[in-house]
Amino acid sequence: RVHGDHMAIRGTGLGLANARLFAAQLGGTLSVRARRDGATGSVFALVIPGLESAELPLPVSSESSSVAEDSVANATALVVDDSPITRALIAKMVRALGFAVREAADGAEALEMMRAHGFALV
Repeated sequence: RVHGDHMAIRGTGLGLANARLFAAQLGGTLSVRARRDGATGSVFALVIPGLESAELPLPVSSESSSVAEDSVANATALVVDDSPITRALIAKMVRALGFAVREAADGAEALEMMRAHGFALV
């Protein structure tokens, strides 16, 4: 539940409170308002300075472009997170950098994969 600048947390879910803290750490905000069309539900707005959209193009100068492409051309990254949604989002961003991506759902799985494969990035 959200009350002005304060959130009351019930049950075991901490997602909204954590999202708000994470946004603040990035210099952003997470706000909530009732739907204007009168329908049931709320509208959440996450604003992070410097992010213009869900697609995150990386600024690369023409001088460093070929170096960056060459350095990850055959490189594989291991993305580790227990949240499938977070893991998928991070994997998408890492793929956009040019890496091949493998995923692990927890630390134990990551360690097992690291023993079997070399990763350029974890």
